[in-house]
Amino acid sequence: MRTTVPIRTAILTVVGLAGAVMIGLVIAMQHVKERRDTIDGNVRQAESLADIVTEMDIAFLEARRAEKDFLLRLEDQYIDRHAAALSDLFDDADQLHGLLQSDGGMTELLPQLETATAKMQAYQDRFAALVASNRRLGLDEESGLQGELRRAVHEVETALNAIGMPEMQVKMLMMRRHEKDFIMRGDPKYLDRLTARVEEFQAFPASYYTSATQRREIDELLTTYQQAFTMFVEERLAEGAVREELSRLYEETEPLLRTLHESAIANAATTLEAGTAATLRTQAAAMASAAAGIALFLFLAVALSMVISRPLRAIQIALEKMRAGDFSSRIAGSRIAETAAIGAAVERFRQELASKASLDQSISEVIRACAEGNFSKRLPEPEEGSGATELVHGVNAIGAAAEKGLGDIRNVLDALADGDLTVTMAKGQKGVFEEISRSIDGLVANLTDTVQQLSDSCGMLNATATEITAASGAVSRRSQNSAASLEESAAALQMLTEQVKETARSAQGAEQSLGTARTRANETRSVAESALEAIKRIEDSSASISRITGLIDDVAFQTNLLALNAGVEAARAGEAGRGFAIVAQEVRGLAQRATDAASEINSVIKSSNAHVSEGVELVSASSASLKAIQETVEQFVEQVSYISTTSEEQSSNVHQINTAVGAIDKDVQQNAAALHDMETVSHKLRVEADMLVGVVGKFRLPGHGAQTAMHMAAE
Repeated sequence: MRTTVPIRTAILTVVGLAGAVMIGLVIAMQHVKERRDTIDGNVRQAESLADIVTEMDIAFLEARRAEKDFLLRLEDQYIDRHAAALSDLFDDADQLHGLLQSDGGMTELLPQLETATAKMQAYQDRFAALVASNRRLGLDEESGLQGELRRAVHEVETALNAIGMPEMQVKMLMMRRHEKDFIMRGDPKYLDRLTARVEEFQAFPASYYTSATQRREIDELLTTYQQAFTMFVEERLAEGAVREELSRLYEETEPLLRTLHESAIANAATTLEAGTAATLRTQAAAMASAAAGIALFLFLAVALSMVISRPLRAIQIALEKMRAGDFSSRIAGSRIAETAAIGAAVERFRQELASKASLDQSISEVIRACAEGNFSKRLPEPEEGSGATELVHGVNAIGAAAEKGLGDIRNVLDALADGDLTVTMAKGQKGVFEEISRSIDGLVANLTDTVQQLSDSCGMLNATATEITAASGAVSRRSQNSAASLEESAAALQMLTEQVKETARSAQGAEQSLGTARTRANETRSVAESALEAIKRIEDSSASISRITGLIDDVAFQTNLLALNAGVEAARAGEAGRGFAIVAQEVRGLAQRATDAASEINSVIKSSNAHVSEGVELVSASSASLKAIQETVEQFVEQVSYISTTSEEQSSNVHQINTAVGAIDKDVQQNAAALHDMETVSHKLRVEADMLVGVVGKFRLPGHGAQTAMHMAAE
């Protein structure tokens, strides 16, 4: 319930609030002064933070410069400078950390400072690793791995100078070149190249060395040099990685310090700006406080008059609207008790008139909705004590009856649209809806019988198409198998035809060959008689060859003596006659081979004489055999002529059979193609039957539970 106050109490309250405002202005001015002093202290602290961050940035730059100087000159003094710069840097970081913790407005910079401090610590550690790596490499040419490498290469070069082989020295110079290339470029590929040169050096032949001991000593020196260079390369690459990491840490830390510096400067500027603004606000508050007091009293006086007059004006306007039929304006409450009582009475009168107007409007809307086909709209329940209760209940009962009947009709029609024939009109319909219910149930029953019959026909059609498809496939496969077998038989018969033809041609060729053989047999008999006479002449020539071989023996003997004398003279001549001794030895060997050849020829001639005698007897016997062969060939020619004639007749018969089988094969292939087409058509018939079953299966029939027409048709 809204609280109201009398007019007198309201006036006293306004006066008290004005006094409280004046007191609040005095307190606010004192607070502004204290805030200004605080801002001045914050400005001084922010400027101090900016100075510390600047010193940190300078110290970090000095450390970076000491790092570069050390890498350029490799002197210990730059290590000390680097350590001093980092010491100042960490002292400034600790001081800055304490200031940030004490300043509540700058605590958001603490994570950045801690991150920068961690990276600076990592930078210090990696610089120590860089110094250690350079000490291992050697700060000058005589220390560290650099000194070991220098001493190893000098030992190898001294040993090679003692040998004086240019090829070995050139190979060593190539190794030194790879060494210098790595020092200049830092590319690890030169390690592989030096290893390859070492392997080439070790492949030099033993003739380059004075002894095996010298070769072993040089190989050991070369191995020492190779190992020193390998260690130098590995350490140099590791040192390069540390350099890159140092650069990365510096590049990551420097932006953090710059961000801290910018944040500190921005904070100082913001703090100064806030102080200036506070001063201006204090002056403005002092100038406005007097005017605010006068304005407050004027405002309260005007507000009090409006609080009294506005509700009364609103009541007047509401009464005029109700007289015109507009009951939408609510009477606003008032804090003044007298005005609030008048407004409450007018508001109750407005609500009663608005309730009657609302009921009339609701009845009009329900009637309009029913005219548009919407029977779901209802009248709200009237308030107790009103005379419209019976009217409201009657209108709502008419709408409910119409909505139920039309809803049942819509349910049946929706089920029919989804193919469900199990849904019927609900019982208990009255009036015109009872007649509509009987008509719809009759329609559903007739449609159910039609779909049932169509489902049975689809099942029979599907089964028949399946049987036709299976039978067509089996016949088609058997036809294809028969066609394949007949095709193989035709191919075999064709091959048999070719073989018979080839046999006939071979028989004709054999007949010709036998004619040629008969002619050759006659010629061979004449040649055998001529050969007999030639062998006798060979026997006479063998005696002449024996005399010639005797002469060759004498020549070989004389040549052997001359070669022996030449060897003796060459031996007397010493080193100058060495070539003649070799020639004499070769001549002696040639004479010996000539003697051996003459002996072999004599043996062959003796054997040939025996063979010639034997050949005369054999030629005589072969002449008689050739005569017998000639008579046998004559008989064989007659038999082959008979075989050739018979083969030609068989070839003609087989060719006729092959032609007939080819015609049968063509007919079988055409039958197989026709059966394949029939199988394709039956398959299409099966697909169409399945589609029809699917269409019918969308209907759900009564009396089968969840079983659909599609399942029934499939069965």
